[in-house]
Amino acid sequence: LTSSEIAEIAAACAAPVYAKVGLSSTSEPVHPDDLHHAAEIAGITSLAGIIMGNTVSVPTNGLLSTPFGGLSGARLRKYNLAWVQATARRAEIPIIAAGGISTAEHIRHYRDAGATGFQIGTAMRHSPVITWQTITEGHANHSVYLVLDYITNLREQTASAKSIAAYESLLDQCRRSTAEGKLPNYPEMAAQAELIARQSATTE
Repeated sequence: LTSSEIAEIAAACAAPVYAKVGLSSTSEPVHPDDLHHAAEIAGITSLAGIIMGNTVSVPTNGLLSTPFGGLSGARLRKYNLAWVQATARRAEIPIIAAGGISTAEHIRHYRDAGATGFQIGTAMRHSPVITWQTITEGHANHSVYLVLDYITNLREQTASAKSIAAYESLLDQCRRSTAEGKLPNYPEMAAQAELIARQSATTE
């Protein structure tokens, strides 16, 4: 979509709209076209924010059966970090950084570059529990929100009434603990949720 089309969509929607953009390549320094594109979108005040970072198409050089594949995760971090930093200088809306975030240090680097929100993709898919522990250490409330969100997402991916009931029971446990001022054992609850997901996949 062009920036004018994005602006029109955002202005017409009652709900907040975020535009997600990705680099066209992993060149150094960041390609001028990528800088211009992000700066244009970061100036659209009808948007709630711009999410900077997405999978980049790269040549596979014979490693795959297709000529191009998707590069994501840690390998993108240094490129996205420079891109966020350059865009933040002219941004009129919040920047949500994405690309290779798996530790609190990565979040600090993106925050220092000018981001105010953070999207975690690859790390949450590969090792969600370890990622939570690493990022939220010392931030109990953040841990609670993350585990609630994770269990809710898993629940929404199943059609099994038995699995849904099991997820609901976990969510109730978590909410009760929080209401009583206790910190739920979120790594254990996440592990239980993953067990439910595995069992559900086997029976379905």
